[in-house]
Amino acid sequence: MKNRNLVLWLILTIMLMVTGLLATDYALDFDGINDYVDLGSPSALVNLGQGSYTIEAWIKTSDSNTRQCIVGNWDWSYSAYVLELYSSGQPRMYVYNTGYNASTDYDVDDGLWHHIVGVRDFGNDIKIYLDGEEIYSYGSDNEGSFTVPGNTMIARNPESDWALHFDGNIDEVRIWNDVRTQTEIQDNMYNELAGNEDNLVAYLE
Repeated sequence: MKNRNLVLWLILTIMLMVTGLLATDYALDFDGINDYVDLGSPSALVNLGQGSYTIEAWIKTSDSNTRQCIVGNWDWSYSAYVLELYSSGQPRMYVYNTGYNASTDYDVDDGLWHHIVGVRDFGNDIKIYLDGEEIYSYGSDNEGSFTVPGNTMIARNPESDWALHFDGNIDEVRIWNDVRTQTEIQDNMYNELAGNEDNLVAYLE
């Protein structure tokens, strides 16, 4: 079994824990059973919900009609932010304790690569982008400020009963503590980052 070299850029140093993952063309291949990446709980991620943020990733899965976590920290005991695929395969953004679903017209569990972005514009809007195009806008954001004391993970949530393990490939995970505009998303979605960009708090290359 081959482990891919993972690069995680954070404002504070954290420990990256990877469980039995295969590298497939430089993307991580998750088995949908027990594979995940644990980003820990550095202050940059704990406090992300106190303002605007953006979570983005390239994903590929053919596990149809299955709810799957891309990046998440959901637990019964506290608020959370999650980027996931909902039960019909459409992108979903979970903020504090509310889920915001894109239309089922945007089913991405088709075995092809897709770029998914969730944006929380604090106090203003919650948006979802698919392959560089805006597919969802709630029009407001009433969730308020929150913190997440638990760990943030890639390909699962910490809560074992709602882990929602991801079955497929995930690459280029980026977490920002600001609003990424559609232009910024489109300009950078096909490019690797240097890792020291302003407002970038986590990066899985």
